[in-house]
Amino acid sequence: MFRKCIKAYISVLVFAVLSSPVFAFSNSELQELLAQIDSATEARDVSKIARFLSDRASITIEMPTPQGNVKVKLNKQQYLEMTQQAWDAIGPSYKYTRLQTDMESDGTKAQVVSIVQEEFLAGEQMISSETLAVTDLAVENGRLVIVKVVGQMHIKGEPIPKPSI
Repeated sequence: MFRKCIKAYISVLVFAVLSSPVFAFSNSELQELLAQIDSATEARDVSKIARFLSDRASITIEMPTPQGNVKVKLNKQQYLEMTQQAWDAIGPSYKYTRLQTDMESDGTKAQVVSIVQEEFLAGEQMISSETLAVTDLAVENGRLVIVKVVGQMHIKGEPIPKPSI
C-alpha cells in the first residue's frame, strides 16, 4: 500500500513538473531583453528584431496622418517588411530612444508600457514622434518573446490624440 502511494505521489509530482512552465524569467532578464531590443532597433537590424517577435505576434499602431488618425494592424512578417521599407526610405537620420518603462511580470509573461521617441529626417524636415507602446511578452519554446504590441503615436508639438486602441 505504501509503495502504491509513493508511486502515485511521484506520478503526480512528475506531471506537475512537466505541465508547469519550463522557463521563467526575472525582471532583470526582462530588462536585459528590452535593452537588446532597443539595441537592435537603434542599429536598424530587422533580422535581429525578428528574433524577439513571436511568429504569431500582433502589432497594432495608431498614427496621425494629414487625413486623420490611421490604425494599422500587422502580423510579424508585415511589421518587419514595413519597418525595413521605412528605414530604407529615411536613410541614416533615424534616432530611437525609450524614454520611460513600466513593467509587470509574473515570471512567465509580462506587460511593458513604454514611451518611445523616434526622430528622422523626411526630406528636409525633422520629424519627432512619441509612441505610447503597450507590449505583451510571453514564453514560447523556452524563450521570452513579444506576442503583442499596441502603440498610440503622436507627432511632437501636435496635440496628443485621444487613444482609440
